[in-house]
Amino acid sequence: MKCSCYSTLKLIIYCPAIITEHCTKIVTVSLWTFPLAIASTTLLFFFRVRALFNRNKLVVAFFAFMWIAVLAGNLTGPWGIVGTKIGSTNYCMITHVEPYVASASIITLVNDTLVFLAITWRLMRHAHVDNSIRTGIKVLAFGEYMPTLSKALLQDGQAYYLYVFTVFLLRCVYISQQFIFFRNLEPLSRRL
Repeated sequence: MKCSCYSTLKLIIYCPAIITEHCTKIVTVSLWTFPLAIASTTLLFFFRVRALFNRNKLVVAFFAFMWIAVLAGNLTGPWGIVGTKIGSTNYCMITHVEPYVASASIITLVNDTLVFLAITWRLMRHAHVDNSIRTGIKVLAFGEYMPTLSKALLQDGQAYYLYVFTVFLLRCVYISQQFIFFRNLEPLSRRL
């Protein structure tokens, strides 16, 4: 899992700066590593849900379905994104993004949000405190009044969710900007 995440990150960062005559192949390889990285990290979140909700088969089945949806949604990238060389240079550039590629970010963000909320709700039930708004916020934000393992799971989930939310929100913005960029670029190419 760490290998796929690392290779995906390297390919995304270095792909535009790579000097190669095989730009299409480099972009395709980088796009195929992304679903592997997302599916493997999302699978860890699913395992956490399964461990906490092991007796509730409906919840486990729902999140198993959501994991498959995340995998399917992230497989849209290799077919919906095209990269080619920039003019006569050997630098790579993404030149076309299909609208359905946004489904990858949306389904991953929805899944991770639902998983985070389910795990947080389940872990908050382990807090040793009376229910009130003030103590509920302390439990939710800082993991106070919780057993050590539950607190560690909660805080780890919060850190992961903050990262995922930020990355996928920025990815949604980036993809929407690509649509605007390519839509505005098309009339210009027809005029030339």
